[in-house]
Formats: sequence, C-alpha cells, structure tokens
Amino acid sequence: MKQWWPVLIVSLLVLSGCGATKTAVAPVTPTAAVKTTTLATSLKDLLAGGKEEKCTWTTTDEGGRTGVLYVSGKKFKQEITMTDAKTKAVDQLYSLSDGESIYTWGSTMGNKGVKISLAEMETLANGATTGAQSQSSVDMNKQYQYQCEPWTVNETDLALPTNITFTDMSNQMKQLEELRQKLGK
Repeated sequence: MKQWWPVLIVSLLVLSGCGATKTAVAPVTPTAAVKTTTLATSLKDLLAGGKEEKCTWTTTDEGGRTGVLYVSGKKFKQEITMTDAKTKAVDQLYSLSDGESIYTWGSTMGNKGVKISLAEMETLANGATTGAQSQSSVDMNKQYQYQCEPWTVNETDLALPTNITFTDMSNQMKQLEELRQKLGK
C-alpha cells in the first residue's frame, strides 16, 4: 500500500510544471566533438607536455583502481578510487600539486594529509630512500594508459581543501636519509 506514495510524489512534481508559462529558450548550437587521445605515458611526461587536459585511467591490479587526472601546465589534481580485492571496500585518494609540492589525502586519512616537495619525490623515484615512496602514493614515473581530452582549468579545481591539515614529509625524509647515511646503510 505504501509503494504508491513515491510514484504519486514524482508525478505531482512532474505535472506541477505543466501549467507554467512558456519562456523563450535559446537555440542549442552543436558543439565540436571532444577529441580524446589515448596515451601510454607517465604523470611526469604529462606534466612536461604543459597542456591543460583531463585524463582517465584504470588498472586491474590489486582489486582495481580508477583515476581522473586534471593537468594544467606543471600543476595537477588526481582523484583515485581503489577497491580492495578481498573486502570490496572502496577508498578515495586525492593528490594535488601546485608545481612545487604534492599534497595527498584520502577517505581513510580523516582530516589529515601529507605534503612532500617535488624535488624530494624525484629523490624517492631515483631510489635514494628505499621504501619511503609509499608515503606519497604518487609514482611520477609509472606508465598508465591515459585517455585524455582538452580541459579548461578553473583555479578552484586546483585549490587545496581547507578542512585537511597537511604534515610536511620532506623534512622527515631528509632526517631519515641523514640517519641512514650516519648508520652506513
């Protein structure tokens, strides 16, 4: 008996607009088809291209990950969705670069995030500090199959969230490297 209420409410909402006065509607002009390009490349190479693009990618490893990457010159924002293969739990991870540092935060991190300089990321990518790259979650050299299309940047799209507190990992990485060198490892 209660199942007809949602149908009635939706019908009333739809029909309530039927008696409205007509307003002029601007003619729709066809827009040019968006050109999508498929590239097997790395984030580092996309940033070196200096374009404004929106790129998507998917992997099937570790339960699967999908990502949307917004690139504007040397800046980017990446939204990653990860699914645990066993539990099917879904986590969101975000990375943003202002061209000098990378900021990372996500659904499992609460209102906390990490910050690391791009220079330090290069050091990590070159293997100077083993095992530390997992702190950042952004592998600048990893190749993905990107589907990219032109994108127009809006500065708010590349703004840091105000509700996240970021910890600067660069100093901690330097201290670890100094300790490693001191111990001779």
